[in-house]
Amino acid sequence: MPDTLTDQDLAEVVAVAREISPEWGDKLGALLESDPEALRESVTTKARRIWLLVELKRQRPPLYRIRVAEIRLQGRMRELVREHREAKAAGDETLRADLEAEIRDAAEQAVDLQLRGRAEELAAMAEAVDRMLADLTLEGRQRDERIERLVQVMLAGGRPGRGRDGSIDSSLSTSRVDPGSDAGESPARSERDGSGD
Repeated sequence: MPDTLTDQDLAEVVAVAREISPEWGDKLGALLESDPEALRESVTTKARRIWLLVELKRQRPPLYRIRVAEIRLQGRMRELVREHREAKAAGDETLRADLEAEIRDAAEQAVDLQLRGRAEELAAMAEAVDRMLADLTLEGRQRDERIERLVQVMLAGGRPGRGRDGSIDSSLSTSRVDPGSDAGESPARSERDGSGD
């Protein structure tokens, strides 16, 4: 979540809320008009889940639609459970049977949505893997250039930078020279040189 939500961010929050529940959307929309700072504070501190949906809508619209459908269905399932309990307590067998059929239909929808959501998540993962493989292929083509880059860094008396995982960064686009100095030597080198005492 951004440090500060813009007016456009808040408008998107209201739009998402309206898709989940028109009443909820109207309530947040009224708050946006009367006291946008209060809405901004509420989203930042108490309603972070809806911001996750805003981001999902921006990044993965198909998965967003599935998540909204799941949330709406969850509300309907709670209503069905309550209505079924009341029909059972009242001894209304006809209504109870009708509600059981609706409950089964809702359960089928819930499972189908879960499966569709999982498929969308796996599709996103597959896209990420494809991008990583493309990057790896490009890096492989640059092997000789990267080797020469590391050689020149070391001959210049410096050290190659480190990647996010702590490994040596030989990337042509991000590799940098970290000048060697007593203060900057690694513990292993200090011990090897006998300067770690």
